[in-house]
Amino acid sequence: MPSASDILASLDTSRSEPRWLGSTDVAALHRSQSDALLREPGILDGAVASPRMLYHYGDHPDLIALAVRMMLRIAQDHPFIDGNKRAGFYSGLAFLLVNGVSVSFEDVVDPNGRLFKDAVTGDVTEASYAQWLRLTVLGTMVLAGGRASSPSE
Repeated sequence: MPSASDILASLDTSRSEPRWLGSTDVAALHRSQSDALLREPGILDGAVASPRMLYHYGDHPDLIALAVRMMLRIAQDHPFIDGNKRAGFYSGLAFLLVNGVSVSFEDVVDPNGRLFKDAVTGDVTEASYAQWLRLTVLGTMVLAGGRASSPSE
C-alpha cells in the first residue's frame, strides 16, 4: 500500500504541467447536467483559465489547489444562467480525473453539503476548502490503496 507521502507526491505539479480543461469541456459537462444556457462565454473563459494562471504565477500549487480554483471561479463568476455551483464542482472533479486522480463525487462531498457552498460565498477560504479536499482525497486514496497516476500511465 502506498504511503501518504507517495500519494501527496503524485498530486505534485512540479514535474509536468497538468492537463487543462477548456471552456468547451466545461460547457459540455454543464450541458450534461443542466439545460441552462451559457450566459457569458468570456466569463467562462476567465474562470477556466484561472487555474492555469495560478499554476504559472502561484507558489507551486498542487492538483487539488488548481481544481479548487476552477471550482470556485466557475461557481462565483456565474458564466451560466443556472447551475454554476454544480458546474464548478463537477469541472474540478473532471480536472482531477484527467490528471490521474481517481476521485468520485461521493468521495468528496462533505456530509451536510455546506462546505463547498460556504467556500463559494467566502465564508470558508479557498485555502481551507482546498486543504479539506486534499485531506479527503488523500484519505480516500490511502483507504483504496491507490494513488494518483500520471495521465500517460
